[in-house]
Amino acid sequence: MSAPIRDHPTRVAVALVAVSVASGFAGATFIQSLAWVTRLHADHPWLLGFLPIAGIGIVWITTRYAGPAARGTNLLIEAARDGSVRVPFRLAPWILGTTLLTHVAGGSAGREGTAIQLGGGIAAGITHLLRLSPHQGRIILLAGMAAGFGAVFGTPCAAALFAIECARPWKPDWRQLPICLAAAWLAHGVCFLTGGHHTVFTLALPDPPTPALGPFPLSWLLASAVAGIGSGLVARLFILAGRTAAHGFACIPFAWLRPCIGGLLVIALTQILGTRAYLGLGVYPVDPGNPSITTAIAHAGSSPIGTLDWLWKIVFTVITLGSGFKGGEVTPLFFIGACAGHVMATWLGVPSPLLAAVGIAAVFSGASHARLACGVLAVELFGWTILPYAAIACFIAPFFVGKNGIYEAQERKRTPDPA
Repeated sequence: MSAPIRDHPTRVAVALVAVSVASGFAGATFIQSLAWVTRLHADHPWLLGFLPIAGIGIVWITTRYAGPAARGTNLLIEAARDGSVRVPFRLAPWILGTTLLTHVAGGSAGREGTAIQLGGGIAAGITHLLRLSPHQGRIILLAGMAAGFGAVFGTPCAAALFAIECARPWKPDWRQLPICLAAAWLAHGVCFLTGGHHTVFTLALPDPPTPALGPFPLSWLLASAVAGIGSGLVARLFILAGRTAAHGFACIPFAWLRPCIGGLLVIALTQILGTRAYLGLGVYPVDPGNPSITTAIAHAGSSPIGTLDWLWKIVFTVITLGSGFKGGEVTPLFFIGACAGHVMATWLGVPSPLLAAVGIAAVFSGASHARLACGVLAVELFGWTILPYAAIACFIAPFFVGKNGIYEAQERKRTPDPA
């Protein structure tokens, strides 16, 4: 076998453009496909009965085809630190197909894991095709992660920051930020031009009260600090519940039986609670009057958000993902943060859309230890008005989570590898 070609700027540039464009196309395909299966499930509630069968199918596909790709985002984090870790290209099609299977049957999962793994898998394939060196491969892998996230979420600046903070949350290597920004913006543009449109969030904030620190109401700033503490505790509960569920299901000796039992539990809880509100992404209400991310940030005062909606979403999500279904944690975390923030706002006497938006960013910040990325994410989703409040909460939340996070690979090495 020929040895990899040594570092060459032209090859890196070609790889960067190829990864960004391919990730943009893949992101648009994923967004459109996910919207279709979500509508299909919403229109045909009986599809929930096929959730255990979908889980068995996911296990069969994973066992037969995934190989090391089954480690998902954790594999990407390790490869971003160590160029000798190999990421197979099949990660991209595998995660796309299994995520769509989860959602068509109503599993409570997200899309961030799929977005990052799509970009990472594409980057791995192009790195191998162009025979890049391990150092170049690590750069292109980070760019692919940023491109995938930026394309699917429509937040390119946050995507670039997240790729770097996700790989090394304790000491980020910012030297690759320009390349990640370029990849995320290009992928975002390609995704938009090829029909991948994103949710537009409308933040319904009233006129700010006084007293204020400059243009920022003091009561809103203090409430954001409290929301940061609450969001960190919620993120900690999500991580603990997720690991407990995963370890519990791992005790079942037959791999195919785990998602079968998990799917049956989701079906049973849906019937007991009498609502489909906690299935799927949770961006929009599954049925009229259900809680969702959009309703949490658009309603002040009376709203469909209940006191325990955030907790039920945790239960549904950890059962879904812990039993072997595929998808991401972040969109469910958005739902959890929006609903928890809405409840905290009611207790603190501030506008509920304010802390719903803050909760979205802060719970994600606590769970991922990506403070800067989550603060920028809030701005890209809700506008500059939210910046000071989200920044406070996103900074505080990780302190109440501890060393654990939604990605176990983050905990194994806290110092960057030498360049």
